[in-house]
Amino acid sequence: MFADELNVNKGQKKRDAARRSRLNAAAARKKKQDYIDKVEAERRAAEQKVAEDKRAGDADKDKQPTLPPVEGAESPPRSVGVDAGVASSSAAARSAPSPPHPPLSPLAPVPPTSLPSSTSKEQMMASTKTLRSSRAHNRMLIRGVTSLQSHFRRRHALARAVDKIRKDYDGKIAVLLKVATAQKNKTGVIYVPPPATVGGLVGAMLFFTDKGQDVRDGQRIAIMAGHVITPGMKGKDVHLHPLLNWVSDGKLARFVALCLSHISCRQVDPFVQGNLSRFLALLVNPPPDLKLFKEAYYLTKYARSIVAEGSNPKTNIFAVLRAQLFGTLQSYSPECKVGGGARARETSTLLHLAIDTCWYEGQDESTRAWLGYVFVKEVMTVPLLNKRVGDEDFLMLKRMLPDLCRSLKGTREMHGGCAYKQLMPEYSLVDIPVPPTLALFGNIVSLIRAGNDGGENYQDGVCRWIVPVMTGLLEEVPIGAFGTKSSVEWVKVGTSNKAIVVPEAVIEQAKGFTMDFVVRRIWGSVLAGARDEAVERQVEGELMKKGKEDVKMEKWDGGEGMTAKEMAAKDAKPERKKSMFGWMGNSSDAGSSGNGSSWAKKLSSLLGGSKKKKKNVPKGEGFLVNTSKMSRDIAGGGGGGGTLVSAKLDDAAAGEKNRAAEHTNFDVSRVRAIAPLFCVLLSRWGGTGCFNIVSRRRIHENDATTSPEPSILGVLNVLCYSTCILKVLWAHLQEISTKADTEEVLEGKEGPIVLLDMGGGGRRGVTMSCCSLFAALMSNALVLTDDEELLRGDKPLPLFHLRRMIVLFKRLIWKACSDGRAVEGAVCGIALVKNLTKVLDDLHDTHSRTPFCGSKLWLVEGHGEAESQVGNGRRLEDFVGILKSPAMQVVPYGLSLRVRMRLFERLVGLSKAHVQGVSEQGTLRPGRRVRIQRGRILEDGLNTMNSLGPRLRERIMVQYVNEFGIEEMGIDVGGLFKDFWSDLSKVAFSPGYALFSETERGELYPSPMAMSAHGKDGCEQLFTFLGRIVGKALYENIVIQPVFAHFFLSFMKGGYNYNNMLSDLATKDRELYKNLMFLKEYEGDAEDLCLTFTVTQDDFGNGGEVELIPGGKDLDVTDRNKMRYIHLVAKYHMSDRIKLQSEAFRRGLGDVIESSWLRMFNEQELQILISGVGSGDLDIADLKMNVRYSGGFTGIDRNIINFWSAVETMTPKEQRQLIKFVTSCERAPSLGFAALDPPFTIQRIGISNDNEKLPSASTCFNVLKLPTYTNKKTMKEKLLVSITSGTGFEMS
Repeated sequence: MFADELNVNKGQKKRDAARRSRLNAAAARKKKQDYIDKVEAERRAAEQKVAEDKRAGDADKDKQPTLPPVEGAESPPRSVGVDAGVASSSAAARSAPSPPHPPLSPLAPVPPTSLPSSTSKEQMMASTKTLRSSRAHNRMLIRGVTSLQSHFRRRHALARAVDKIRKDYDGKIAVLLKVATAQKNKTGVIYVPPPATVGGLVGAMLFFTDKGQDVRDGQRIAIMAGHVITPGMKGKDVHLHPLLNWVSDGKLARFVALCLSHISCRQVDPFVQGNLSRFLALLVNPPPDLKLFKEAYYLTKYARSIVAEGSNPKTNIFAVLRAQLFGTLQSYSPECKVGGGARARETSTLLHLAIDTCWYEGQDESTRAWLGYVFVKEVMTVPLLNKRVGDEDFLMLKRMLPDLCRSLKGTREMHGGCAYKQLMPEYSLVDIPVPPTLALFGNIVSLIRAGNDGGENYQDGVCRWIVPVMTGLLEEVPIGAFGTKSSVEWVKVGTSNKAIVVPEAVIEQAKGFTMDFVVRRIWGSVLAGARDEAVERQVEGELMKKGKEDVKMEKWDGGEGMTAKEMAAKDAKPERKKSMFGWMGNSSDAGSSGNGSSWAKKLSSLLGGSKKKKKNVPKGEGFLVNTSKMSRDIAGGGGGGGTLVSAKLDDAAAGEKNRAAEHTNFDVSRVRAIAPLFCVLLSRWGGTGCFNIVSRRRIHENDATTSPEPSILGVLNVLCYSTCILKVLWAHLQEISTKADTEEVLEGKEGPIVLLDMGGGGRRGVTMSCCSLFAALMSNALVLTDDEELLRGDKPLPLFHLRRMIVLFKRLIWKACSDGRAVEGAVCGIALVKNLTKVLDDLHDTHSRTPFCGSKLWLVEGHGEAESQVGNGRRLEDFVGILKSPAMQVVPYGLSLRVRMRLFERLVGLSKAHVQGVSEQGTLRPGRRVRIQRGRILEDGLNTMNSLGPRLRERIMVQYVNEFGIEEMGIDVGGLFKDFWSDLSKVAFSPGYALFSETERGELYPSPMAMSAHGKDGCEQLFTFLGRIVGKALYENIVIQPVFAHFFLSFMKGGYNYNNMLSDLATKDRELYKNLMFLKEYEGDAEDLCLTFTVTQDDFGNGGEVELIPGGKDLDVTDRNKMRYIHLVAKYHMSDRIKLQSEAFRRGLGDVIESSWLRMFNEQELQILISGVGSGDLDIADLKMNVRYSGGFTGIDRNIINFWSAVETMTPKEQRQLIKFVTSCERAPSLGFAALDPPFTIQRIGISNDNEKLPSASTCFNVLKLPTYTNKKTMKEKLLVSITSGTGFEMS
């Protein structure tokens, strides 16, 4: 119903509106018609008047005498000529445009216009409009003239009134000054004018200054402020205070704005500037006597509110000063610098006034903190402040900097620890192309650089207040602040984004923080007057003390003195199982006790049933004890400082007791203060905080750089080599309180490690920042530390501290990995894990070359779950998941070698089953058949199989042909291929092909001259094939002969650590390494050696010099650049000359074996995968434990006893030949004979006499077919004939 009514009303409204529209249109037409009729009537009246005037004129003419008309002449009537003229003029008027209206004078009357009687209607309309516009123009001119006259009369009257007021004001001021002078001369008392008089004079001044400025107004304001108002403000009588009544009417704010405008104006008189600044300073900081009065207190509070906190930019001293500072320097060019003169004086006056406003006697802490924050916000965020103020004022700001930073830090804490950018002024980067946080950071850096170090108190302020603020700002400044490229900020302007380039001068100002002397100055504030050498000696003395745990770790789990290969082989050997005949006891034990039969003793000795006595391991664990005051405070939940002390172990039998620590003036809390600063710097710009190695994710590019910036590397070098901070940090990490913080982090009380806030000031976060900074410095120190210095020279730390470091770092890394992969992480947390991992990797690389601890020290307790998963996994995806777990990606060596090798075996086995099929399951796929001539193994192998690429994983079936092209007997079921592949690897890696060279130890690496011998394309093709040879051998579990150099194994598994080039060079060219070490330690002038940045290259006699860098032949080696020269030489020999060969080899290897499968092994472990557990004697006991017997043989058979007796009397070479005869491989598998598939089997072959058959083998199934010879001598002779014949299947 209501809808119908609404619809009806709506239609009615439309009809009413249409009706009104029609009525309005009719009215308009009527009005228009009336107007036309009116104009027509006026026209007719005008024509009538013209006709009357004409008739009157004709009548006058008729009175004059006229000539009589001539007869016969036809005289035209006069009206005809007149009408024709009118008609012609009307036609002309219609055809030609009407002329413009002539200009009129302002007061000129409108000339009358006569119209002909025959004018049309359109002409009348045009004429009427012209008349009307002329009248309107005249009226407008008259009104304008009248208005101008009135305005000038008012201005003139106002000027006269203002002049009169000024004269009256000047007269009254003169009288007041005379009275004040007379009273002072007579009584010596300063005259204080009555407040009412002062108020009236100030009101008059405000009136005439608002109406217009006079050249003497500055003098008047200065006299008023300095000689009229100030005496009352300094007096002790509060009732004579001239400003008490100025609060309610706003007069005070207007007068303050007037004073500030005159102070900041150019060409101001020093007298005016001085008086006004003294007045404003007295206004915000009154005499102590007046503060006791309530009225004066509220007045001062109000005055400070309008001067320091008011929103009016004309009365806020900080806003006025900020505008003044921006006006002093219009350009951001690095060469610009504000000069002296009036402008600098005005800025200095306002700056001092602002400082007086912020700091005054009797100020409460909250007000002081707030005003200090306002000063920082408005003044310190002005870009390039060092170029906008004078040098003396800048040094004054340097002295105030600790208080300013304290105020800013306190304000941030009051706001709940918010970001600093939320406390900064808001402005558009289009107007000021510098982010406020960057401007503030750059100004703080410039203040630190200015002048001297400021003394001990100032250094304390640097560590307590300045450094924490700089840390917070570093977390927020743009990533381009320390980059080599321009810093660009994107600003949204309307609907589009606009790129704003930060000025280069601002970037250079911020980069000053990375200068050497600035870093040393900050470190000097930590030392607080102590000498760096003295602190280093003290710390070194404490670090040389060992604990019981250090002594325990030095035992190496029984592996002392082993080489890296021996230790890897020891770790790879399977755990020996107890013999089934262990109950028989040892033969010697049995003989001594008289128990056991002789055959049992003999059988036990034959089968290796002896036992080894366990060594006594001392129980107990040493730990460090710290009794410093700082440690007790922090451990108890407090903060603050303390002295750096070290741990000492009391060896008394009663247990460990605390001893009093030596007190020094070195405060460790200062170290904890600067650690977050450099931690944030290195995390964001050091290239370590960009990629989360746990979750394998990259963070935003605006948060951290992907590679270290050159300036940041300079900071690392200064801290690492010019200070003792590395040792100090490590000593601090050994303290009890710091260990307690670390344990809390490991227990997960702070959440995931990658999310730790290391710059926010939390106790555990600061401890982790110390750990991260130490790890970054340690990683940098290891770059220039060779193995000799690290392991025997106690550089950079004693060897037993490296073991402590391994224990601590592996636990922290494992905690980070166990936090979960889904955690994105913060920059500092990500950098912490990356730095820890980098140090641990470097130490593990050194350990893989020269062991310095037991293998168990690297193992992580939490890897037990991974071990069980390896044992319980069934699918390929299960093992790939284990391999991709964070712990295996970051610290794979935390898992025992045997478990990792078993994981590799499962990965390869399941992949092989997927590609080739399994015969037991009936899924075996047909293999690729290849024909190989025994004399052309390498050539035929290259021609037939190199083109397969990744398809080389498929089953290969070898058919041998002899030199006459006749196929040999035998069907390849795996044995022929193993035999072929072993021979192929032996031939392919022979140095005679100029593909590989040998080190002094006989280890292989790509020959630098391979490219000259085979050409670039041929070299690349050959090395790719060689990589596939090794990959196929690993894939088929074939142990091959080549032993590769340590550094080439690093290239082979991917991710070569270029920091190890010097140490690796020692294994390749010992003589060159000694020469470089001589240059490194040379104490004389390196220029005397006459070296340049070139090396000599010799490829088959084609010598020549190669420049290490462009223009190297003209660059001499000096003391400053000799380290660069050393590393470039090492890089040339270890990487540049073999880079193409190594990359081709790795590509070929990757075609068959996934590179991620190899990265979980170090170099020596990878060598064990390739060539088995060493090249020495075979582990016959392991072979006995894993052999199988078939055809009627048993372990106690006489023939078997004779066989093992014969094998034990063989030489190592003959033993290897025996294994090769049965399995096609001279060496045992990497995981021992237990991993041999099929297992080693001895099959009984019955014979009637010893000359009937020779021993034979089925290499496809690893079966030795052993005839039943009558005695041990015959068995050994027959075995040697078979294994040394070198024939094929003809032996069968």
